[in-house]
Amino acid sequence: MALLSFIGAPKNRLNFTYSYSTNGNSTLFLNKMPNINLELSRDIVSALTKLIESISIMFKHNLAFDAIVPTDDPDLAVAWKQDLMEQLQLDCDYLIAILIQQDIGKNNNIVSLDDHGIEVTLRVASAIRLKLRTVFFSELTDEELEDAMLNPANIPPHLDKPFTCYQFLAGLQETLIRAIEPNIEI
Repeated sequence: MALLSFIGAPKNRLNFTYSYSTNGNSTLFLNKMPNINLELSRDIVSALTKLIESISIMFKHNLAFDAIVPTDDPDLAVAWKQDLMEQLQLDCDYLIAILIQQDIGKNNNIVSLDDHGIEVTLRVASAIRLKLRTVFFSELTDEELEDAMLNPANIPPHLDKPFTCYQFLAGLQETLIRAIEPNIEI
Protein backbone atom coordinates (compact mmCIF):
# COMPACT_ATOMS: atom_id res chain seq x y z
CA MET A 1 0.00 0.00 0.00
CA ALA A 2 1.32 3.41 -0.89
CA LEU A 3 0.69 6.25 1.48
CA LEU A 4 0.61 9.96 0.88
CA SER A 5 -0.15 12.12 3.87
CA PHE A 6 -0.72 15.81 3.73
CA ILE A 7 -1.54 17.92 6.73
CA GLY A 8 -2.10 21.64 6.47
CA ALA A 9 -1.86 23.05 9.98
CA PRO A 10 -0.17 26.46 10.03
CA LYS A 11 -2.19 29.45 11.17
CA ASN A 12 -5.05 27.26 12.42
CA ARG A 13 -5.74 25.95 8.94
CA LEU A 14 -8.01 23.00 8.50
CA ASN A 15 -6.26 19.63 8.71
CA PHE A 16 -6.65 16.78 6.26
CA THR A 17 -4.90 13.58 5.36
CA TYR A 18 -5.43 11.02 2.64
CA SER A 19 -3.82 7.86 1.40
CA TYR A 20 -4.51 5.33 -1.30
CA SER A 21 -4.17 1.65 -1.94
CA THR A 22 -5.04 -0.41 -4.98
CA ASN A 23 -7.00 -3.60 -5.09
CA GLY A 24 -3.95 -5.56 -6.24
CA ASN A 25 -4.88 -5.84 -9.90
CA SER A 26 -2.44 -5.13 -12.69
CA THR A 27 -0.96 -1.71 -13.15
CA LEU A 28 -3.08 -0.98 -16.19
CA PHE A 29 -5.32 2.04 -15.67
CA LEU A 30 -8.46 0.15 -16.63
CA ASN A 31 -7.90 -2.61 -14.09
CA LYS A 32 -7.10 -0.50 -11.05
CA MET A 33 -9.56 0.74 -8.52
CA PRO A 34 -7.80 2.88 -5.95
CA ASN A 35 -9.25 3.09 -2.49
CA ILE A 36 -8.86 6.62 -1.19
CA ASN A 37 -8.82 7.02 2.55
CA LEU A 38 -10.02 10.54 3.32
CA GLU A 39 -9.57 11.66 6.88
CA LEU A 40 -11.19 15.06 6.95
CA SER A 41 -12.53 17.04 9.86
CA ARG A 42 -16.15 18.17 9.71
CA ASP A 43 -14.85 21.73 9.41
CA ILE A 44 -12.91 20.99 6.26
CA VAL A 45 -15.74 18.96 4.73
CA SER A 46 -18.07 21.88 5.40
CA ALA A 47 -15.62 24.43 4.00
CA LEU A 48 -14.84 22.31 0.93
CA THR A 49 -18.47 21.55 0.11
CA LYS A 50 -19.53 25.20 0.49
CA LEU A 51 -16.70 26.39 -1.72
CA ILE A 52 -17.32 23.69 -4.33
CA GLU A 53 -21.05 24.52 -4.32
CA SER A 54 -20.18 28.19 -4.94
CA ILE A 55 -17.88 27.26 -7.79
CA SER A 56 -20.51 24.93 -9.23
CA ILE A 57 -22.86 27.92 -9.39
CA MET A 58 -20.13 29.85 -11.26
CA PHE A 59 -19.97 26.98 -13.76
CA LYS A 60 -23.63 27.68 -14.63
CA HIS A 61 -22.46 30.89 -16.27
CA ASN A 62 -18.96 30.20 -17.53
CA LEU A 63 -16.27 27.57 -17.73
CA ALA A 64 -13.13 27.39 -15.63
CA PHE A 65 -11.24 28.77 -18.63
CA ASP A 66 -11.95 30.21 -22.07
CA ALA A 67 -12.52 27.13 -24.18
CA ILE A 68 -11.57 27.01 -27.82
CA VAL A 69 -14.77 25.88 -29.47
CA PRO A 70 -14.08 23.43 -32.30
CA THR A 71 -16.64 24.90 -34.69
CA ASP A 72 -17.57 28.05 -36.58
CA ASP A 73 -21.29 27.35 -36.11
CA PRO A 74 -22.50 29.77 -33.37
CA ASP A 75 -25.43 27.55 -32.35
CA LEU A 76 -23.22 24.49 -32.02
CA ALA A 77 -20.65 26.53 -30.07
CA VAL A 78 -23.30 27.66 -27.56
CA ALA A 79 -24.62 24.11 -27.19
CA TRP A 80 -21.09 22.72 -26.77
CA LYS A 81 -20.19 25.24 -24.03
CA GLN A 82 -23.56 24.68 -22.32
CA ASP A 83 -22.94 20.94 -22.28
CA LEU A 84 -19.48 21.48 -20.76
CA MET A 85 -20.90 23.77 -18.07
CA GLU A 86 -23.63 21.25 -17.20
CA GLN A 87 -21.04 18.46 -17.01
CA LEU A 88 -18.87 20.52 -14.66
CA GLN A 89 -21.86 21.05 -12.38
CA LEU A 90 -22.52 17.28 -12.32
CA ASP A 91 -18.84 16.67 -11.63
CA CYS A 92 -18.98 19.13 -8.71
CA ASP A 93 -22.01 17.25 -7.35
CA TYR A 94 -20.03 14.00 -7.61
CA LEU A 95 -17.12 15.42 -5.62
CA ILE A 96 -19.47 16.88 -3.01
CA ALA A 97 -21.13 13.45 -2.67
CA ILE A 98 -17.71 11.87 -2.02
CA LEU A 99 -16.98 14.46 0.66
CA ILE A 100 -20.39 14.11 2.30
CA GLN A 101 -20.10 10.31 2.24
CA GLN A 102 -16.78 10.64 4.05
CA ASP A 103 -18.18 13.16 6.51
CA ILE A 104 -21.02 10.95 7.69
CA GLY A 105 -18.57 8.11 8.26
CA LYS A 106 -19.73 5.62 5.66
CA ASN A 107 -17.21 2.93 4.70
CA ASN A 108 -14.67 3.97 7.37
CA ASN A 109 -13.62 6.98 5.28
CA ILE A 110 -12.68 4.74 2.34
CA VAL A 111 -13.77 5.91 -1.09
CA SER A 112 -13.32 3.39 -3.91
CA LEU A 113 -13.11 5.00 -7.31
CA ASP A 114 -13.63 3.09 -10.53
CA ASP A 115 -12.29 4.35 -13.87
CA HIS A 116 -15.21 6.73 -14.32
CA GLY A 117 -14.87 8.06 -10.76
CA ILE A 118 -11.17 8.67 -11.27
CA GLU A 119 -11.82 10.51 -14.52
CA VAL A 120 -14.56 12.65 -12.98
CA THR A 121 -12.52 13.42 -9.88
CA LEU A 122 -9.42 14.41 -11.84
CA ARG A 123 -11.48 16.53 -14.26
CA VAL A 124 -13.44 18.38 -11.59
CA ALA A 125 -10.40 18.90 -9.37
CA SER A 126 -8.61 20.53 -12.32
CA ALA A 127 -11.58 22.72 -13.17
CA ILE A 128 -12.10 23.84 -9.57
CA ARG A 129 -8.40 24.58 -9.11
CA LEU A 130 -8.42 26.67 -12.31
CA LYS A 131 -11.47 28.57 -11.09
CA LEU A 132 -9.92 29.08 -7.62
CA ARG A 133 -6.78 30.33 -9.35
CA THR A 134 -8.69 32.92 -11.38
CA VAL A 135 -11.15 33.98 -8.67
CA PHE A 136 -9.03 33.99 -5.50
CA PHE A 137 -5.37 33.86 -6.53
CA SER A 138 -5.24 35.95 -9.69
CA GLU A 139 -2.92 38.48 -8.05
CA LEU A 140 -0.36 35.77 -7.25
CA THR A 141 2.22 34.72 -9.78
CA ASP A 142 2.67 31.02 -10.44
CA GLU A 143 5.90 31.19 -8.42
CA GLU A 144 4.13 32.78 -5.44
CA LEU A 145 1.36 30.19 -5.54
CA GLU A 146 3.88 27.36 -5.77
CA ASP A 147 5.81 28.88 -2.85
CA ALA A 148 2.58 29.05 -0.87
CA MET A 149 2.02 25.34 -1.51
CA LEU A 150 5.37 24.72 0.18
CA ASN A 151 4.87 27.37 2.87
CA PRO A 152 1.14 27.95 3.52
CA ALA A 153 1.91 30.55 6.20
CA ASN A 154 2.46 33.02 3.32
CA ILE A 155 -1.24 32.98 2.40
CA PRO A 156 -3.33 35.81 3.89
CA PRO A 157 -5.97 34.64 6.41
CA HIS A 158 -8.90 35.66 4.18
CA LEU A 159 -7.69 33.13 1.59
CA ASP A 160 -7.33 30.23 4.05
CA LYS A 161 -10.39 28.27 2.90
CA PRO A 162 -9.89 28.70 -0.85
CA PHE A 163 -6.21 27.85 -0.43
CA THR A 164 -6.98 24.78 1.68
CA CYS A 165 -9.39 23.63 -1.03
CA TYR A 166 -6.76 24.31 -3.70
CA GLN A 167 -4.16 22.36 -1.70
CA PHE A 168 -6.53 19.48 -0.98
CA LEU A 169 -7.51 19.11 -4.63
CA ALA A 170 -3.86 19.25 -5.74
CA GLY A 171 -3.00 16.49 -3.30
CA LEU A 172 -6.02 14.44 -4.31
CA GLN A 173 -5.04 14.73 -7.97
CA GLU A 174 -1.48 13.72 -7.17
CA THR A 175 -2.71 10.76 -5.12
CA LEU A 176 -4.96 9.54 -7.92
CA ILE A 177 -2.28 9.98 -10.56
CA ARG A 178 0.21 8.04 -8.43
CA ALA A 179 -2.39 5.32 -7.87
CA ILE A 180 -3.07 4.82 -11.56
CA GLU A 181 0.46 5.48 -12.80
CA PRO A 182 2.93 4.65 -9.99
CA ASN A 183 6.04 5.24 -12.11
CA ILE A 184 5.19 8.79 -13.11
CA GLU A 185 7.14 11.65 -11.57
CA ILE A 186 5.00 14.46 -10.22
